[in-house]
Amino acid sequence: AESSVATDGLSGEQIRSNRDGYTSSDLSILPGHIHLDAKDVELRAQATKKIKLALPFISSPMDTVTEASMAIHLALYGGLGIIHCNNPIEYQCVEVAKVKRYENGFILDPFCLPPTATLRDIDRIKSQHGFSGCPVTQNGEMGGRLVGIVTTRDHDFITNRDTAISTVMTTELVVAPEGCSLSEANKILTDSKRGKLPVVNAAYELVALIS
Repeated sequence: AESSVATDGLSGEQIRSNRDGYTSSDLSILPGHIHLDAKDVELRAQATKKIKLALPFISSPMDTVTEASMAIHLALYGGLGIIHCNNPIEYQCVEVAKVKRYENGFILDPFCLPPTATLRDIDRIKSQHGFSGCPVTQNGEMGGRLVGIVTTRDHDFITNRDTAISTVMTTELVVAPEGCSLSEANKILTDSKRGKLPVVNAAYELVALIS
């Protein structure tokens, strides 16, 4: 039966349907009973028409709040920092460049391709995601045995896009061992002067990538 206890204020459904914006001090939350687990809570949010954040942490677009340091730390947690448009364009570019140059962490879900894939598959990934280099594993999946890597310099001037990746990929690889630290992996990447560094386990299976 429906509860006869009167509520003081708005229900969660009413708050969500109003499409209003609230700050942390606008609402007092009254505890109640829910019929779901924490794992069932959906946190993803649409930041823009094209960008969806798994963790909707976005810093205020204020010149005294979001600079490179704030944006870097938010990005490490999956969030987003917004540089204020009141800053001169040159300053905005400098701050964005600092974030882009920050030492990347381990990419645990890189796009992989099998040796039988063609350059058209690389073109598709570049069109959809903006990059044109991928590790090549035997089964075309993360966790497969690493057999090569294909980058822009391997295929940029090949006109036949039906060419198999196995014929152009780099097979003499510089890799990092599983368990190495981020600083160790970045040193290997810097010393080798490569753009991408696969991380492999003892069986030479791909476990991560650094770009």
